[in-house]
Amino acid sequence: MKTVYAHIQHPNLTLTMLHFISGQGLDPGTPSISLDGTNGKLDPSDGDFVDIVHTNTENVPEQMGHADFFPNGGFIQPGCPTNSGCSHSRSNQYYIESITSNAFRSKNCSSYGEFLAGNCDLNAEAFMGNGVSTDARGNFYLQTNEESPFAQG
Repeated sequence: MKTVYAHIQHPNLTLTMLHFISGQGLDPGTPSISLDGTNGKLDPSDGDFVDIVHTNTENVPEQMGHADFFPNGGFIQPGCPTNSGCSHSRSNQYYIESITSNAFRSKNCSSYGEFLAGNCDLNAEAFMGNGVSTDARGNFYLQTNEESPFAQG
């Protein structure tokens, strides 16, 4: 088993280390994240399978895991004002919902624009969150609702 660090932002919780074969990064946009001291950011070498949910990519726009999920393009999330704190916290809300609902269906695609244009409809699918397959690779895009339930199926 590999040691994987999780970055969870909550005022009353500090979680520094978990022991898992796979790890999830929930909008890991803090520049100070450093797992191995060499590259200063979460990346695929930090676990056997690393999946990332990007909900506020003004901080970290690039691919960071084996599978990177970009709900609503990874920008300001529906139902959130331009306040990045709301969009940032949506990654946690999406993950919590994914525990009881395997409905965050996404498509592998080269960009959000290509996804919106329907040019990725025949591409590989993956479920974002708790139900993600460790075989998923690449960038995945999906749309969500403004409020819970967020998943569109």
